[in-house]
Amino acid sequence: MAPNRFAHLRTYEWLLPTAAAALAATRFAPVATPALLVLLACLPGLYVMRACGLAGRWDAAGRAVFSVAASLAITPVLLNPLWHLTNQPGPLLGSVWLALSAAYRLTRWLERRARGTRAIRPADMRSADEAAPTVTRPGRFCERRSSRVILAIVAAIVAFSTLGTYWPTEALGYPVPALIHDFVKHHAVLFSLQQRPLPLGSPFYAEGAGGPAYYYHFFYLIPAMLRAVCPTVSIELAFSLQAALVALATAGMCYLIVKRFTGGEGPAVLAAIMATLVGGLDLIPLLVTRTAVITLDAWADPVFRIHSLLTQMVWTPQNVQGVLIGLLGVYVLSERGAWRGWLLLGPLLGAALLGSSVWVSMAFLPGLALHVLLGMAARRATPRAAMRHLLAAATVTGLVLVMAAPSLSGYAEMSQRHGKSLTWEWPYAWHAFLGKLAPPGIVANLLDLPWFLTLEFGPLLIFPLLLPRATWRRAWSDDGLRLLLLSAAVALAAFVSVRSHFTYNDFGQKIIMVALAAGVVLAACLLAPGAPPSIVNPLGWSLPAEWSSRRRRVCGALLCVVLLLSLPVGLFQSPLAAVRRYLPEVGPLRVLSHPAAQRAGREASAGRFLRERVPPDAVLQADCGVERLNLVQIARRQMGVAVLERDTEVFLPADRESYERCLAEVSAALTEPGDAAAAHAVLRRHHITHVFVGEIERERWRDAAKFDAPGCFECVFRDGELAVYELK
Repeated sequence: MAPNRFAHLRTYEWLLPTAAAALAATRFAPVATPALLVLLACLPGLYVMRACGLAGRWDAAGRAVFSVAASLAITPVLLNPLWHLTNQPGPLLGSVWLALSAAYRLTRWLERRARGTRAIRPADMRSADEAAPTVTRPGRFCERRSSRVILAIVAAIVAFSTLGTYWPTEALGYPVPALIHDFVKHHAVLFSLQQRPLPLGSPFYAEGAGGPAYYYHFFYLIPAMLRAVCPTVSIELAFSLQAALVALATAGMCYLIVKRFTGGEGPAVLAAIMATLVGGLDLIPLLVTRTAVITLDAWADPVFRIHSLLTQMVWTPQNVQGVLIGLLGVYVLSERGAWRGWLLLGPLLGAALLGSSVWVSMAFLPGLALHVLLGMAARRATPRAAMRHLLAAATVTGLVLVMAAPSLSGYAEMSQRHGKSLTWEWPYAWHAFLGKLAPPGIVANLLDLPWFLTLEFGPLLIFPLLLPRATWRRAWSDDGLRLLLLSAAVALAAFVSVRSHFTYNDFGQKIIMVALAAGVVLAACLLAPGAPPSIVNPLGWSLPAEWSSRRRRVCGALLCVVLLLSLPVGLFQSPLAAVRRYLPEVGPLRVLSHPAAQRAGREASAGRFLRERVPPDAVLQADCGVERLNLVQIARRQMGVAVLERDTEVFLPADRESYERCLAEVSAALTEPGDAAAAHAVLRRHHITHVFVGEIERERWRDAAKFDAPGCFECVFRDGELAVYELK
């Protein structure tokens, strides 16, 4: 191998955390933002990679992908206890710098120890898996130019879909809320972290603004840290940057897993494409029912609906982060197998998984338990080895429970507040077919599962069904892929057995992502790894050579059709979500314009006033209905009280009676005709300082004129029917 021209720079690498922290401390966004991303989303994973002995497996690009993925998994575990103490930038930044400096020293010690151990142990004393390593060329990430071009296009589409959906917020000259309804919750979490340390408070209930409320918040800690250090970076930009990193890292880990397993560039590139742009065969049911929709993969009954991975990357990236953590564990398990380092890395990944997505963890953790049991069965001939395997697994489990205890306690608390969580009871889906032959429940779900999964998974199911048996056996013999297969089986079993109490089955939509990830990896393995590229086939995609020519032609044509039918979700639906809020409500594109964006345009002057002129510590009150939940995004201010629905129920306060009483009193004071002084007294009692009157309020409030009473309210803004009143 050619010598590394930059090897001499490693002499100064110990300065990297200090330099990044110093640049971040400037708090000048163009300088501090990239420095913070290096500090939080690169260096921790790089140290993990080197501590695991995996730094030599890949070239610089491959190491960068692994480093980002590992950082996104590990960094929140470090930030979580810090955010329970403070949300001030100085202590946070200083603590991260100290932790990374210590991690660098520990990594160097582990590397020296590993080199020394290999040097002093004679070859005849090493076990088979500890044989002296040979100097081999590291794997290359995107070794062909065609691969780099294709993946650059994929990355651009993913970045546009994740960033453009939320940011910029004022491209039209006035605040426009994100049209993805889940962002009401995402924005509220980051808004709470801006106001106070963990646990979360409620931006929708002023008296409960101090909380506590609990949610799987690990995804939000890196963007919250970014905003704490660089307050000029908006919540929308910080969130979308994190979402883009998670999406690209997930696709990158799929690439690494498949490239390692097959050795082929073509299958690995296909894995990255399938993890992002490829959806299900959603066009087929839409054409059959003659339904015109914008969200293509929302045709199924909400209780049974499955969204593509790209849709989840845009809508709920916190759950995709859980999938990313699982894929990271799969990759390291494939590389290291039963390894003593799991006693350190395992608890970190387990705590990160539970803190990122409780739903996704319900697939990976039972899958891991099955993996351990199978490992013990394989060691049954040597009871001592089986017992060591069990003790190691029990130790890791105990450490995970200790580290994740605060998260688990919070989840239990919120479940008690809601009085609901998961249920075995099922309704019939509107699209039930064979399921109508049985009572609603697991049996009915199983009867419809084959055709339903074929439509929802598309190539992620059809491609793996064509895999040769030898590939399935190789996958099962690989420690990491066996864990992924077991977790996918758990996810499928849970998908048809248990659902959320909510109308939208959060549990089913999220846990099935583990099966989708397994489908991505297996589907890509269908391609022959060593096929040469050509002008017509620049990626060298080819079906298994052992197939007959006729079978390859027929299956190739079928698979091309399936792949093309699955692309509109990634190439139409997700990019459209990024541009819909900029479309006019008149003209040929009005059918694609969103009502929330239209209303924001009509209330543009008031939106600018609320964001720019109202004091930062103001408490706003508008109509209490769900349509005004996005006022927190528009104004970036605390709300007095609002109705909580499926996406904001995570902020349900502990004192539910007080919240409901406040909601009833404020709603009556706003909507019912009456004395201005009485309304003023009610609003002031509930800490409200400003009242916004817009289109919705003029329509629903029967006596908005009472806010013009000079002794109680002062009109600080008026533009036609729009007004903002300050309580005296």
